[in-house]
Amino acid sequence: TASSSPSSSPSSSLRHPPGTAPKSVFIGGGGELATAREVLRHSTISRLVMVDIDPQVIDVCKRFLPEWGGQAVLDHPKFQLVVGDAHKYLMETKETFDVIIMDISDPIEAGPGIALYTQEFYRRAKELLSKPNGVFVTQAGSADFVPHPHAFPEVGGENGDGDAGRETTCF
Repeated sequence: TASSSPSSSPSSSLRHPPGTAPKSVFIGGGGELATAREVLRHSTISRLVMVDIDPQVIDVCKRFLPEWGGQAVLDHPKFQLVVGDAHKYLMETKETFDVIIMDISDPIEAGPGIALYTQEFYRRAKELLSKPNGVFVTQAGSADFVPHPHAFPEVGGENGDGDAGRETTCF
């Protein structure tokens, strides 16, 4: 069910990464505009870029859930909306960000969003984070749903590097 108070939702940590005073923020997805609304509450923000692939989601949320952000977010002078592919945007940009927030749906192996759950994508996101304290935050359901070959390198030392049994991470 829709809540009229998205800042109190379980994903509020997605919108308020701990320990940061960000100036530049990227949001991938976020078409409901609530994440952008919450990010813009930070007085340190000088630039917020949001890339969402579906203009209809933005329009519907603007119309029917204005309290989640709506036109106020879209008109904010620090906000830039790009209707397009967040994966493509991050792969092509030269801009760095203090915070990258992926406010996206869970991966479906055959779905278009799977590219946002790959080693290649996570490596690129890491490259685009401001050093040394950039923060990457993602909305995700259970990691069991991320298809293993897409998100993690093979475990077991098959590549001869002596990593047998070592815990893997996306970065």
